[in-house]
Amino acid sequence: VGFLKLKRSCRHFLIRDSRQLQVQKIYVLPNAANMGIGSSLMRLGEESVRALAPISAWLMVYEGNHRAVSFYERLGYCPIGRDNHDFEAIRVGFTVMKKDYGA
Repeated sequence: VGFLKLKRSCRHFLIRDSRQLQVQKIYVLPNAANMGIGSSLMRLGEESVRALAPISAWLMVYEGNHRAVSFYERLGYCPIGRDNHDFEAIRVGFTVMKKDYGA
């Protein structure tokens, strides 16, 4: 019903931490939404990478997706800036969010 992809050693230019982890993808089937599955996936993912000792995790959310930003904020992520990706003639804006684990 859900899928989470984490990528270790993936750095973002807005973050200076040496050991970063990217939350690259998270999906939950629509008929399983609002059942806590996304939160559970994120917690299990974070627990599974603790041995890698990341200093921070980061992710990008489509700009204006307030529901997703709220979801990640409840999990301890904070907006830290913006990034853009260009797809041919289209520029897509993203909010970059970060969660600190400590050094």
